Amino acid sequence: MCGRYSLTNPSKLREEFGSDIDGHRTISPRFNIAPGQVVPVIRICQDGKMCISEMRWGFLPNWASKTNSYKPMINARSESIFERKYFRDSIKRQRVLIPADGYYEWMYINNKKVPYRITKNNHGLFAFAGVWERPSKNACNKFPTFAIITRNSIKNLSVIHQRMPVILSQGNYLQWLNKRLKLNLVESCLSEMNNSNLEGYPVNSWVNDIRNDDVKCIQTIDSSGNKIIN
Repeated sequence: MCGRYSLTNPSKLREEFGSDIDGHRTISPRFNIAPGQVVPVIRICQDGKMCISEMRWGFLPNWASKTNSYKPMINARSESIFERKYFRDSIKRQRVLIPADGYYEWMYINNKKVPYRITKNNHGLFAFAGVWERPSKNACNKFPTFAIITRNSIKNLSVIHQRMPVILSQGNYLQWLNKRLKLNLVESCLSEMNNSNLEGYPVNSWVNDIRNDDVKCIQTIDSSGNKIIN
């Protein structure tokens, strides 16, 4: 499960996703992105180019938006996304990139939940694979919604959590967004994830509260909760 992530250096978006990426919004650094919040994502726009858009984290199918009996889903399992009614239409033609530079998981150490931040070892940007949906005309939420696709964790991260987001290889960004991509190639994108150079480290429990969204959230501590001075 991925329930929190960060995008602390949005000025690097063009470096990661291409200098011609369309989007004129000013994007503020985010240290503690939580479900239900409206965040920047990347999708294909009408001109066929990648563009920055805003979506709400918590996927709700268009057909489910007409009632309040369906719960927004923040994650979609890669193993079942092609069969599950919730996602099977969106995985075919409404795929999205979620830019990030880290995500959080909580690990029990000495009967205490300690937050860990997982990043590239160079702390660079990457992209989660996601699916999105437009809101229905009668929906209270006027933003499109999205879910992050997850898979089993790679070996060195499984001690922290058994699940992790699918992190796409940079070379697969445009392919992932291609609405006409055959499903067998969509599956290939999910399996050819960029899992190299990922590492996790314990961070300040300040991140536990979604109201906190500042640099203190990514402050390194030791596993007993003490701040590490670099």
